[in-house]
Amino acid sequence: MHDSETYTNSGRSGGDFMAGVLWGTAAGVALGLLLAPKTGAEFRGQIADSADRFRRRTSSKFNDVSGAVNTMVDKGRQNYGRAMDAVDEVVQRGRDAVQRGKETFEDAQTAAADAQAAFEKSY
Repeated sequence: MHDSETYTNSGRSGGDFMAGVLWGTAAGVALGLLLAPKTGAEFRGQIADSADRFRRRTSSKFNDVSGAVNTMVDKGRQNYGRAMDAVDEVVQRGRDAVQRGKETFEDAQTAAADAQAAFEKSY
């Protein structure tokens, strides 16, 4: 007989793996900087420069993404407005058609009643 082992997913996702990769990369970079043959002032300056570059890039990317999101929201609002205008127009056309049909039906009823009265009068 064969014993089969069942492997189960322990609930971890690929996101955990990526987080580990990022943390490992950050730790490697930090260790490399600490072990580099530089003076404290040079090292602090390099860290400050790196942090400033990171802040500028992050700020720039945030502004880009924020602008793109705002553009999409504006387009969505415009499309929603156009769609609602089209729906309102279709509803109004439907109301007008119903009213015309009602008027035509009432006219036909009146004509039928007049014709019946004229027929009954002739006999």
